[in-house]
Amino acid sequence: MYTVSPLDRERYYLRLLLNHVRGPISFEDLRTVDGFTFETFKQSAEKRGLLEDDDSVTQCLREAANVHMPRSLRRLFATILVFCEPIRVRDLWDEFNTYMIEDYKNANKNDHSLDESFFLNCCLKDLTNYLSQHQKNITDYDLPQPTSESITNINKFIVEEKSIKISKEDLDSIRKLNKSTTKCI
Repeated sequence: MYTVSPLDRERYYLRLLLNHVRGPISFEDLRTVDGFTFETFKQSAEKRGLLEDDDSVTQCLREAANVHMPRSLRRLFATILVFCEPIRVRDLWDEFNTYMIEDYKNANKNDHSLDESFFLNCCLKDLTNYLSQHQKNITDYDLPQPTSESITNINKFIVEEKSIKISKEDLDSIRKLNKSTTKCI
């Protein structure tokens, strides 16, 4: 039997099923578990317990979420999608999307016209950009699709700058500068 890269998703899961299911008579038979026929080989393999769970991925994302760096968390999430092939992508999205949009919310906390779906859409657009760097598309994963509503009124550089927390100590240190160092050349 030929080898198949995990990046060639459905063929990989088909090969996995062919190696573990005894006496299948059709592709539909491979996709059928306990009398229910799944749409994909991946779903069938998952139901049969042939795939690892996402515990290590979940732990990784939890640790990253504790650091409170939403932009980095979005990049990590996209990297995990591309290279780790998690099983329950939608569950990961549902658990971690609130952490991935914190910077958008903080930068726009005074704009009450923006709702949660707007910030989720911004996050999905970022994920789309990160995935495209690896020749992947958000439609390859079990994620909501970004809507076509315009998000151009938030410049990502402004969002990043506004999300930086400046400590009181740093702000107070301005008064401690020498007068000659505060002049611009």
